[in-house]
Amino acid sequence: MSTLVNGGESFLYTVNFPFSEPPGLYWYHPHVYGVSEAVAQGGASGAILVEGIENLQPAVAGLPQRVMIMRDQITAPGVVNTGVPANLDVSLNYVPVSYPALTPGVIETPAGQRQFWRFVNASADTIADVQLNYDGVAQPLQIVALDSVATGSQDGTRRGKLVPVDHLLVPPAGRVEFIMTAPSPFVKTAIFQTLALDKGIGVTALPTRTLAVLKSDRLNPLPVSVAAAPGVAMPTVSGTPGPQLFEGLHAAAVTTKRSLYFSSSFAPGSPAGFFITVAGATPTLFNPNNPPAITTHVGAVEEWTIENHTQELHAFHIHQIHFELLEINGKPVPPDQRQYLDTVQVPYWNGTGPYPSVKVKMDFRGNVAGDLVYHCHILGHEDLGMITIIRILPQP
Repeated sequence: MSTLVNGGESFLYTVNFPFSEPPGLYWYHPHVYGVSEAVAQGGASGAILVEGIENLQPAVAGLPQRVMIMRDQITAPGVVNTGVPANLDVSLNYVPVSYPALTPGVIETPAGQRQFWRFVNASADTIADVQLNYDGVAQPLQIVALDSVATGSQDGTRRGKLVPVDHLLVPPAGRVEFIMTAPSPFVKTAIFQTLALDKGIGVTALPTRTLAVLKSDRLNPLPVSVAAAPGVAMPTVSGTPGPQLFEGLHAAAVTTKRSLYFSSSFAPGSPAGFFITVAGATPTLFNPNNPPAITTHVGAVEEWTIENHTQELHAFHIHQIHFELLEINGKPVPPDQRQYLDTVQVPYWNGTGPYPSVKVKMDFRGNVAGDLVYHCHILGHEDLGMITIIRILPQP
């Protein structure tokens, strides 16, 4: 958290992945407070694959896989300023899908083939409600993993459960891995798209955007391709999964309950910015020299209720650990949505009635001693103060 690699410098990171780390799709990006948005929009991010998910979910064994990274991007120099926010310009695997033309890339897929797609929303600010659509009909996606954890795999069976959906909202920093079926030769228009999204009151809504067109005709010339290669096939099942890092969280006793809330203030005479605050404390802009807002210990299992007191969406994200999603707006989520995440979107407040909220079960049972941060992963909000330190002490 305190390492800065300045221009012209280098730094060697040594990262150990424990055997209990869930296999799946992870990612990385620079995280310097105040400039996180700019460097992410500039493309400084990448995917990390921890191998072995086929052992938790044998349905992916042998399937061709594709890794797809969506980024938003800074508007290119010389483009006439139309007043459109820069995050309406996106890219998929560095193929630009620029607003307002929104010209998609092309993905070559053998007709009817089942594939394993691994999608990371590496955007600074853009929320992605992803969907496959063939001739105007939403296609079934079989969710294999969310935020690097195989869905349904943490119940002690160490066996993932496929979750069928026809679209899925992926906030910035979120990852989704799913099985899809390529279009048949009779499909005229096959697209991978993000659906329109209301981001809040007074905030520019996101339009429907086609990220890529799926094609199977190799005889005709194709435009620039997102991923022309068929993708490296997933390995076959190689063994029985071992203990999982977040295993048993659902049944674990809660040691502490906390309430937090997102807020913002731009009134004259007060600190301007965005805040994430523990209930009862004073909203404070982030400063790395501030004391931790929360102190806990290794082995703790905490229940956090996170409210949104603003009229725009926020994406709660915590480093290094995962949590189980329990409730949205006070209502328990269905069992197939009670998944293990590190990022979750909190709905915006419409100005009346109770504040929207999510309730999550935080897992501090791993090797996580030290200081880390939680924040809104809409990085424009984080850079203006919506980030806080939590200190995790060694197990007492």
